[in-house]
This record gives sequence, structure tokens and C-alpha cells, in this order.
Amino acid sequence: MKPLYFHNPKFRMGKNLTVRRGVKWDVGEKENIGIIDTNDPLTDDGKDKIIKVVNIETKVMRFLDISSSGDYYFEHDPKYETFSGLLNKMNSIYPGFNISEIVTLVYFDF
Repeated sequence: MKPLYFHNPKFRMGKNLTVRRGVKWDVGEKENIGIIDTNDPLTDDGKDKIIKVVNIETKVMRFLDISSSGDYYFEHDPKYETFSGLLNKMNSIYPGFNISEIVTLVYFDF
């Protein structure tokens, strides 16, 4: 099981989305992952604390195509559920991010 790290693990009930640069998270078929809060201390044995294990589905597209698909609506953090909000967040996480880049949309239920 792969860990999926979040700096701000705010989630809505039901369907959530996180957008990641590149295709590293494109799993094709459903895959279980562990959601990790990067701000939470490690367990006593030095391992990441898993908030929840979820099943993910992915979709790959250019970031700018998210604006026409409306997928940003499912962004896990309500502050970024608009195209401009999500773009600002991507720029803060990935220096030099360009709207023409390929991203992976990772969907999961929480």
C-alpha cells in the first residue's frame, strides 16, 4: 500500500479529489492507499500514521483542462475548489508549475 501525503488533510464526506503533478499517481485500476498527515507525528516505531486507508481512482489530463471538466469541485480542501484557487495551491506546492503540465487527478471516498 502506497502512502499519499497531505499537508492540510481536510476532507469532505464522500468523493474527494487531490491533484498531483505528473503521472506518478496514475494507477489505472483501483488501488488502496494510506492517507498520511505530514503534520502528525510519527508512530512510536517511527512510521507514518495512517489516517485512513482508501481506494483511489485516477485520471490524467493537462491542468488547464480541469477548468472545463469541473473536476476541481471535488477538491478535498474547500479553499481550493475553484480553478484559480487550485492553480494557486499548485504553484505554492510545485515551484515553476505551468497550467499546460500533465497532472493526475486522484479520487477517493472519505
